[in-house]
Amino acid sequence: MYKKEMVMQKIACFLVLISSVVVFLYSLGIMTDLYESFYYTIRDPQNADRNPIPGSLIFYDMQPFNKTFLHLGLMLIIIALLLFITSTHVRRRYYVGNVVAVAANLVANVAVFFWANGKIAAYKIQFLTTVDFDAFKAFAEQRGSYYTESTFWFDVRTGVFAFALICNAFMLIIMIWKFSLMKQEKDLIEARIATTGMAKATFFIESCLYQKILVKGNIKSFTAIRDTLRDLSEKIDKKPDLTVLEPTDAERLKTILEMMCYLFKEGGPNV
Repeated sequence: MYKKEMVMQKIACFLVLISSVVVFLYSLGIMTDLYESFYYTIRDPQNADRNPIPGSLIFYDMQPFNKTFLHLGLMLIIIALLLFITSTHVRRRYYVGNVVAVAANLVANVAVFFWANGKIAAYKIQFLTTVDFDAFKAFAEQRGSYYTESTFWFDVRTGVFAFALICNAFMLIIMIWKFSLMKQEKDLIEARIATTGMAKATFFIESCLYQKILVKGNIKSFTAIRDTLRDLSEKIDKKPDLTVLEPTDAERLKTILEMMCYLFKEGGPNV
């Protein structure tokens, strides 16, 4: 179960990061149609009467909002990166930093949604009710410029924010699942300790020093074993007498021999 959860938590973290990038890209794209449509038609932003298309000043009206939205999109990406800085995507057990990273992403995305969604909806209404589309179309045909009545960039906010909120909700569910598994794992360990009758500290020491170790298909483990054997080989070449090995080196050699013995004689294939 832990293996499946570890895969899902990694997916969830990447989805949160991707959704933050999507929000940022949306903040870049939301002004695209308005820029192409109205920027070159506005002669005097301070005097609407001098502009050939009534309502075109929506382009300037949205500038402060768009600037803030752009900064918030960038902030969401930075907060999403906290998931990776705190190793939330790969950590077997979650700690305070991981909880803070998940909570920060959820709160930030919800806050941006409530702040931006209403404003974008209001700008959509302004676009539809204040722009003189007849004058806009006549101007575009005369100048050969871009013309659109589409509200795509206003409407797509629903999908963008829904995706971001769903990804963060998924991350929250994974975290709750993680804590559930952590509790189950803790209960299992406590049960084993109670069965042995040992003190907890003694149990952990005994487990670490005397348990059987089995390594299968782990490239990091094989690399560590290879490097350890190379280091021990150099030391033994200098001092062939194994009885004078440093205690830590003797323990390293013993651990490797135990793994090999368990793999090839007890738990592995017959050789």
